[in-house]
Amino acid sequence: MSYCQSLPDEFVNVPDSTAKILKEAGKYIINQLNNGREASICFVCQHNSRKSHLGQIWTQMASLYYGINNVKCYSGGTTPTYVNPRIIKALNNTGFHISKKDDASNGPGYYLNFGKTSVDFELFSKRYDHPMNPDSGYIAISLCYNPDECCPISFGADEQLTIPYDDLQKYDNSSLESVMYDEQCRRIARDMFYMMDFVNGKDYSHMHIDSCRSMLMLSPVPQKTYSELINMYYLKIQKVV
Repeated sequence: MSYCQSLPDEFVNVPDSTAKILKEAGKYIINQLNNGREASICFVCQHNSRKSHLGQIWTQMASLYYGINNVKCYSGGTTPTYVNPRIIKALNNTGFHISKKDDASNGPGYYLNFGKTSVDFELFSKRYDHPMNPDSGYIAISLCYNPDECCPISFGADEQLTIPYDDLQKYDNSSLESVMYDEQCRRIARDMFYMMDFVNGKDYSHMHIDSCRSMLMLSPVPQKTYSELINMYYLKIQKVV
């Protein structure tokens, strides 16, 4: 069973407190879609280095998996540093195709690909108010334990929620590094799929998902499949989403 297909089996492990917040975020998404508006979600952690990228990527992936149109995901930080290469490794372990972009002052950037040639996400560390991020009409989700201290974000957001995840920096260069990064990657993937599964179960207009689920698995598939799918959902994204 592929990585994405197996995530719903773990929904029973989502803590009640987390599920409540995920459903609240899901209600915002549903309301935006029901009113014919784009549902924009910006994930924030202090450095835009680890967790916020995972939230962004897995929510966008979940929207594709469930065939939910007009959902765009972003990420940012208050004091950005660089994309931590450990999350790149964790994402690679799930089956994503990731290539390194040119180095910059804020560290290397990366392209995350659904297929071998289609570029869908450009990953790099940036402030919450970067021009690629929305400045109004979005929901902000902080992934820090103390958002008032490290991620006091409400810059034009319609709503602001917090889903705290552990800071993995303490495991860097330890024997637990790979295990802990893989576990957090999967936990965030599971939670974001839970949120979009909630959205998918509500009454609003979206494309049927049965025909696209098998195409969105992260295991290798023909390149043309991914390209056609991205075209179908108008997600030829050449910027951070």
